[in-house]
Amino acid sequence: MARRAIVGARAGWQTDIMVRPHGKLIPLVLLCLLLGASDDAGIGRQLSTNEAAAVPSCTAPPVSEQMSLLVAASDLIVTGTLQIDPEQLAAVSRSASPDYLNVRLGSVHVLKGEVPPGDLVMRILPEDRPYAPSRAALAAAANRPSLVFLTHVDEGPIGFYFAGYSPAALQPADPGTVTPIAGEIARQRAILQGWRPDRALPHDREVAGLIDALAALSREAGPDAQQAIFQRIEALGAPAVPAIIAHMDDRRRLAYEEISLVNHNPDAFESMRNYGPKLIVDALAAILNQITGRSFGNIVNGGSERERHAAVDGWRIYAAGLRCAQRS
Repeated sequence: MARRAIVGARAGWQTDIMVRPHGKLIPLVLLCLLLGASDDAGIGRQLSTNEAAAVPSCTAPPVSEQMSLLVAASDLIVTGTLQIDPEQLAAVSRSASPDYLNVRLGSVHVLKGEVPPGDLVMRILPEDRPYAPSRAALAAAANRPSLVFLTHVDEGPIGFYFAGYSPAALQPADPGTVTPIAGEIARQRAILQGWRPDRALPHDREVAGLIDALAALSREAGPDAQQAIFQRIEALGAPAVPAIIAHMDDRRRLAYEEISLVNHNPDAFESMRNYGPKLIVDALAAILNQITGRSFGNIVNGGSERERHAAVDGWRIYAAGLRCAQRS
């Protein structure tokens, strides 16, 4: 059976939070001992509905914008030991075209998400890229307790990969790194439990109408008619982002599984980004990425039910951050 754990929090959680390996409550002061434990038990205490409602999303600030977005983009956050052979890592890194390595994580403790039965194996590409942990970071983490942020890909090259397009997806595991992330996970869970659509948002009615027009579009209308609606949604720009997010969880099928977006990357080889979304939610995720530059899971070409649910959750956390920033 898959393991699920989310670390809960409340006011003063730094001293009150408890973690639960094998069903036994252990004070947070022992967390540092758990980081080096040798068993594979998940840790965490389920946050009750009443407790979640008691965590105001704006009065409990995020750990930081960068780490908040990384937590939101992660399907799985664990502490564990990357079982890497440093010599093998060095050999693969010297290759002109490094291939992915399958790396097992041992002594796994779950902070967010589910670990499938059996060993937790992630896929890493040992080359230096600005949007992923570096080769030096991988070498430093070899066989040492680490805090790892992962995304779960259900289609194509299936597996767990570093999340969030961020080098911060791999960090040393110690109370100084794990404790704030545990609090951020609890904060985001409270936001999602209390999330309700706000129909007073700017452009809400316009966004809703355009989405309904997408759903009503017939094949006879042609792909250009669908693309025109996409362009109208995109043209609403940043002020409409919260409204787009509020309406994005729409599983109606598109008449045409295609969307084209102008590629604003100055180093791009192609002037357009072309995707194959299956449902309205997939296309809206692509448009939100186009407007904001953010990504919470890759569903622009369709995805599993789990991937779509995770993407919507990530965007709702992003919208909550925008709302709180406006109030501060």
